[in-house]
Amino acid sequence: MKEITKKRAFRAVVFFIVLAVLVFLFPLFYHCPIYSTLGIPCPGCGMTRAMKSVLQLDFIAAFRWHPLFGVTIAAALFIGWAYVFDRMELVRSKQFLWGICLLFLAVWFIRLALMFLTDYSILTINENALLPRIWQGLHG
Repeated sequence: MKEITKKRAFRAVVFFIVLAVLVFLFPLFYHCPIYSTLGIPCPGCGMTRAMKSVLQLDFIAAFRWHPLFGVTIAAALFIGWAYVFDRMELVRSKQFLWGICLLFLAVWFIRLALMFLTDYSILTINENALLPRIWQGLHG
């Protein structure tokens, strides 16, 4: 029994260290490869800025940056719980993974439609990205 408790405590510490590194260091170094190459926002575009807003307790701004920030927090907590209590098969289940992916894709398509059809200014086209520069070079 004590081994299980030690194992859970160790896993909890590991989870919180990884979470802290992601929360505090990830925003400093991350640049989206889709946005940098294709020039269009990715399904997670705005999530880093949303999480920064959450850390500042500005939940309205977080929702504006990415409406699924709460789902991301809930998924991270669920994954942490599954890791600590050795239930990772729940995280690896197709329903969990497909559900998250489909939710992000649905919100992405809505946000892209808003970007192209209205003046939804949260998402923008990166004209300095690789693909738009190649397109401009070919069609001058």
